[in-house]
Amino acid sequence: MIRYVKARKMQLLLCSNASRLSEAIATGMVEAGLDRMNVSLNAGTPETYPHIHVTETPENYRRVKRNLRFLADCKRAAGKDLLYVSLSFVVNSKNFLRSRRWSV
Repeated sequence: MIRYVKARKMQLLLCSNASRLSEAIATGMVEAGLDRMNVSLNAGTPETYPHIHVTETPENYRRVKRNLRFLADCKRAAGKDLLYVSLSFVVNSKNFLRSRRWSV
């Protein structure tokens, strides 16, 4: 689908929680020319992740972080300026009270 959009000279923004992102998918997204990806992480630690994403585990959080790192490394290795990745993080009582590693 990314190739279809890019062949028509359009920009593409993908929004995801990246819970199913894998190295193969990340490589394919970079090769296909995805412009932007917004990842809704909503947790600052593996322990808070299941409180926000109730079907996920702390290990899923670690996998998302590993795969996002792989995505960045893949982009760098391909010598591409894109894909631009941004993280969304909604602060609420389920994640703020459990991760007070930063101050407001």
